[in-house]
Amino acid sequence: MPLLRVLLSEMRRSPHFPPAALVALALVLVPARPAPGATSAPVTLDALVASSDMVVYGRVVGGQSFWDAATRTIWTSTQIAVLDAAKGRPGATVLVTEPGGVVGDTGHLFPGVPRFAPNQEVVAFLYQAPGDRVRVVGLWQGIYGVSVDPATGERLARPAAGKPETVYQELRVLQPPGAAPATRRLGELLLQIRERAGSR
Repeated sequence: MPLLRVLLSEMRRSPHFPPAALVALALVLVPARPAPGATSAPVTLDALVASSDMVVYGRVVGGQSFWDAATRTIWTSTQIAVLDAAKGRPGATVLVTEPGGVVGDTGHLFPGVPRFAPNQEVVAFLYQAPGDRVRVVGLWQGIYGVSVDPATGERLARPAAGKPETVYQELRVLQPPGAAPATRRLGELLLQIRERAGSR
């Protein structure tokens, strides 16, 4: 965060960097994967399901960053079209709001906080947060990226945090016992979530 703010401040003073360039730099500096400084204890699938108010499989269809005066922070709202709901009743779309993003020539970075790409398909473990916001459980651990296996045509779900046993806390790598397979069929994951949600 400090580095990003300093760079943006210095570039604003230069006539050689238009606002569009500032925004581009800010987007490049915001990581698409969790950083070693992110603090989040390892979370099992059982814990993700238990901590979630809803779990959805969906496609990213829109997003917008905005300044929140109450928290003095930039937030980004991402609209996800729900293709399947494994837990809860989210409706046709769900709006996920996380801290961080870029507004004008100002960017806020929060390591470990999920960021989404247009048309990206995900399984998201979500909870109702204060301020009437829906957020992701467990930072990046609460997101599975979904892709199509070119060989079989099947949709596969993979933890967005990388290997499920690779979780960073205070610059240490923690390895929870019994880590789940890194990649599995989307249908299998959704079934496992439904089974765990139904047993509660």
